[in-house]
Amino acid sequence: MQHNQASKSTLTDKQKFELCQYARDNRQTLKEYVKWVKANWNVTIHESTISRILKSSDKRLIEDVTSPDTKRHKPVKFPELKLALREFVLTYQH
Repeated sequence: MQHNQASKSTLTDKQKFELCQYARDNRQTLKEYVKWVKANWNVTIHESTISRILKSSDKRLIEDVTSPDTKRHKPVKFPELKLALREFVLTYQH
């Protein structure tokens, strides 16, 4: 069974920030925000995604966007391993 729907997409932190700014300045329906995202970034996202992003808009608008291209934020499962790998890479990068 094939779906004619676009594949699942995720917005970057910068795009989420811009969406929150736009929503603050332009009160619209979720459907209209979906169309705005599609028109601006050619990304298809669900209304529930818009809703979830806008729920945290107060926080998003006051924080600096430190990693504008980041899409997902997952905590590191093994911080010691991450540090060891970082040290290894730094030691042997030359």
